Amino acid sequence: ALTTKSSSLCADITNNDAGEELTPSDTETKILQLAQSHFVGQALLTLLRVGVMDVLHMTEALTVDEIITKINDTKKASTSTINREALFRSLRLVCTSGVVGETTKEVNEN
Repeated sequence: ALTTKSSSLCADITNNDAGEELTPSDTETKILQLAQSHFVGQALLTLLRVGVMDVLHMTEALTVDEIITKINDTKKASTSTINREALFRSLRLVCTSGVVGETTKEVNEN
């Protein structure tokens, strides 16, 4: 049998006259993670299709611009362009699942 605490959630929301900050319960957090897992899967699929994962496994850490350059170098016949902002957001989303990691990289601008 499945149970939820929806009645207590409704009570928490409606009885919040004191202006207290509402914090999600463990159940609510798990439900949200499950609902959002579809987006992580779709972002990962897109990264695989574009070739990002092929490029990332070759080196240690790359910036988004370096990833785009390497993809374009490996797919010379391709005429498609990669949206930098969309790639950045997709990588950040996939970071939440632990498939890839984000690191700070010093950029030397000489």
